[in-house]
Amino acid sequence: MLLVTLRRAGRVGADRTPERRWATVFHSCAARLLDLLLDVASTTGQWLRLEDFLAREFLDPNRSRARNLSVSWA
Repeated sequence: MLLVTLRRAGRVGADRTPERRWATVFHSCAARLLDLLLDVASTTGQWLRLEDFLAREFLDPNRSRARNLSVSWA
């Protein structure tokens, strides 16, 4: 659901934000996200840094590259 929310907020299509890339990005920051959620002293700056990271990294920089599923072996 977070990916869908980021897509809507950024007005970005699913072709620019593949689920596999999102899974990797989210996995890389999941522990930090949990730390911030549980830390009552977390600052707005810490949240903004995490938000910035997610906003930058969830976009696929290789969108013009052919996906493995579209490769023809004929």
